[in-house]
Amino acid sequence: MKKESLNMYLLIIITSEEKIITEIWSQIMLQLINKLNEMRFYGMAESLRQQIAGTLYDELSFKERFEMLADGEYLYRKNRQLQLLLTKARFRYKDACLEEIDFRTGRGFTKGSILELAENRWIGDKEI
Repeated sequence: MKKESLNMYLLIIITSEEKIITEIWSQIMLQLINKLNEMRFYGMAESLRQQIAGTLYDELSFKERFEMLADGEYLYRKNRQLQLLLTKARFRYKDACLEEIDFRTGRGFTKGSILELAENRWIGDKEI
């Protein structure tokens, strides 16, 4: 009987220690995310949040995880730059896309010529 109660007591201590370690680790990660946001590394902070939330990242090496953080920051900045350029462009039809062109109306364009222009080969060929 004493051995069982001792084992139960040790289990409670181990569980309590794991909980404390998890709480400390969570606080450290939260501080790190706050620091990344303060330094304006918003993409890196979001990537770190995703890594913390997911278990798929546990098997990756430090280098692979760090590459993912850097990629997250890079993509965040590129997407932000693209959004800024799109906003500055002030397009009349913001949601316009090639798939929605009505070729039935007579505008003098064929579907083939529009799709060819969409491939952007004319830029490399310097056909302006």
